[in-house]
Amino acid sequence: KKDAFDSTGSATIMLATAEQATEACNHITSKVAKSELASTIKATLVKRNEDLPSNGKIFVGQIPDTFTEDDLKNIFGHFGTIEDLNVLRDRQDPQQKSKGCAFMKFVDPSGPLATICLIHGKFRCKGHHRVVEIRFAEPGGGKSHTGSTGATMY
Repeated sequence: KKDAFDSTGSATIMLATAEQATEACNHITSKVAKSELASTIKATLVKRNEDLPSNGKIFVGQIPDTFTEDDLKNIFGHFGTIEDLNVLRDRQDPQQKSKGCAFMKFVDPSGPLATICLIHGKFRCKGHHRVVEIRFAEPGGGKSHTGSTGATMY
């Protein structure tokens, strides 16, 4: 079983300006193109959610089943304006108890990037023994990862 702190083979780097991000992507691309890593490392400039995997929609897992949409907005709203939020619920349960996970999408692409970088695998919710898991959602509900191999620049 993979530990929550194992590498996902990806990196996200957020820079202050679009010019710095463009320059960094071009630099990485030129260096990698001349090496044996050319087929495994990719630098991508992200300017909008559509440039991100799953159009910026993220999966948040290992949260307490008592968490509501409002609880998640209070926590993750610090990373940007949340456009869409859906806590998965057990429809068989008369109280529609949470399944301990949710999907969310931010208005700006810096939201999911910051959330993945700063929260994934680093925190436990009070009274909960598992670390919070955050990754880009995979279309169709399959398991995804925190990014493709390489660096994502914003």
